[in-house]
Amino acid sequence: TTTVKTPLLAAMIKVIADQYGKEAPETFRVAKANEVRFELKDGRLIHENLQFGFPDLSPELFCRSRGSVGLDGSLDLVLDVPAILAEPKSESGTVRFQIGGTIDDPLVTELQ
Repeated sequence: TTTVKTPLLAAMIKVIADQYGKEAPETFRVAKANEVRFELKDGRLIHENLQFGFPDLSPELFCRSRGSVGLDGSLDLVLDVPAILAEPKSESGTVRFQIGGTIDDPLVTELQ
């Protein structure tokens, strides 16, 4: 379990908490038993299959992200959140968000 210390993490966690109709927690946990692929290419750190959970929201809640963070701080991420409260529920069972902007000023939008 770790604490939320950056605007990027705070923005991601707020989106997740809003989906559950709860206050954003101050801690989260990174899944231990998942394989995350990382690659540094063209000035971007690319990752796939990063999973993290929020025991304060729900013990079973695990979200997944993929995308890249530029060495310049720019963001191009996709966050998949289980669609517990989404109406109507998506066919995939998740709500997908695009995260752009920068590490210090992330922009989060729901993808349709």
